[in-house]
Amino acid sequence: MNFRLKLKPINNWFLFLFGIVLLLTSCSTYRIADKFTSKKLHQSGLTLKKVNLGNYHIEYWDSAVDKPTLMLIHGFGASSQFQWFKQTDVLKDSFRLILPNLIYFGESKVDTSICDVMEQAEALKLLLDYLQIKSYSLCGASYGGNVAVELANLNPQNVNKLILFDTPVKYMSLEDINHIYEHYHVKSLGELLIPSDYKKLTLLLKVAFLNPPKVPAIFCRSIYKELYTKQATGQK
Repeated sequence: MNFRLKLKPINNWFLFLFGIVLLLTSCSTYRIADKFTSKKLHQSGLTLKKVNLGNYHIEYWDSAVDKPTLMLIHGFGASSQFQWFKQTDVLKDSFRLILPNLIYFGESKVDTSICDVMEQAEALKLLLDYLQIKSYSLCGASYGGNVAVELANLNPQNVNKLILFDTPVKYMSLEDINHIYEHYHVKSLGELLIPSDYKKLTLLLKVAFLNPPKVPAIFCRSIYKELYTKQATGQK
């Protein structure tokens, strides 16, 4: 008797995840993503640099070309390369691109224990002064937009354009905040933006993406370690 076995085609997403599982045997999820996004920025002509400016230790990407300057300021939860790696290839032909890592992101640090939005702006002002850039445009996403606004207020005469995405600036009503709590089932904004463990990173993906990818929580372990615990614990 002959039998016919009907097989369903393997989903591309499954193949992708299976490949990731294999790669995890020798390299973390974060390291894979870090290598990929770094390569994209290098291909766009940017170089990763570090500088010590007073109490601030700032890491930043810079294309260092003779073109109008555009500083791209990332949002909360990810460093510059993860936020902007898709945009640099398009923008590189028109601008000198500077992508700073805000304090507590990447290798950017401060000697004091607290760094609020205003201090983030002060740090970026020191960086622009260090680079001797007197005229520039600013583009900020989310939390980075708040920093961009404060930076623009420090030197409004130097800012050509201010571009903001998904930025609440300083004005959020209690109704807005309560809606966030109810929609994402959290008790505070801190609980949403700073997950208490890697499993809750999947909730943050729902905030960051219109159509969030279905990433198993286990793949978020190394990402959580690098982006959320490394700075706090002083790990290397």
